[in-house]
Amino acid sequence: MIIIIGILAAIAIPTFLSQRLKAQQAASTSDTRNAASAETLYYADNDTFTATITGANSLETQGFRQSSNVTTTAPLANATTYCVQSSYTGVANTTYHMSENGGGVQVGPCP
Repeated sequence: MIIIIGILAAIAIPTFLSQRLKAQQAASTSDTRNAASAETLYYADNDTFTATITGANSLETQGFRQSSNVTTTAPLANATTYCVQSSYTGVANTTYHMSENGGGVQVGPCP
């Protein structure tokens, strides 16, 4: 009986860890995409991009809400372009970024 439980645990644990990693990566890419959408909305209202996440004149004013355990860094932004990046604090130590002309969420920090 103990051997059967050991075999089942050996099968289930790696599968669980893989799914947890995928969920953390999905949270990070989702926050990156949402921050980029908030940048676009901010630009539509102000004719410039913002370089802050919280407070006045920020992505938060456009509805961006950061997920728990995801770190979204202050966007690199100026009047004509932006780049936002996020990473998950946990198993998934991958950083993702998205810029105005980058074509979607990409692996790695802002260039």
